[in-house]
Amino acid sequence: MSKEDDRIDISNCDIDFLKNKMLDLENQFKIMGNKIDKILELLEKDCKKMSDHIDFVETVYDNVKMPFYYVMDKVNYLVSNDNNKILDCDHNNIEER
Repeated sequence: MSKEDDRIDISNCDIDFLKNKMLDLENQFKIMGNKIDKILELLEKDCKKMSDHIDFVETVYDNVKMPFYYVMDKVNYLVSNDNNKILDCDHNNIEER
């Protein structure tokens, strides 16, 4: 076999077909790129909202945690030290109903 036998015979029709296929693929690639850009834009917007919400919750928690722990400590103290008194109060409340 000579090198001439190894050549692929490509006609003008085949070249036109390949050009059209490449143009179709390029158009599809552009469409997918646009869709990905829109998805990224939405994700960035939603991530910003979530980040703002997390910051808000952390700020509220920082402002509320000390008074909350103070109240919980007092309630725990009352429950642990005055267990009988609390039970009596609950019992009296039930009888009054």
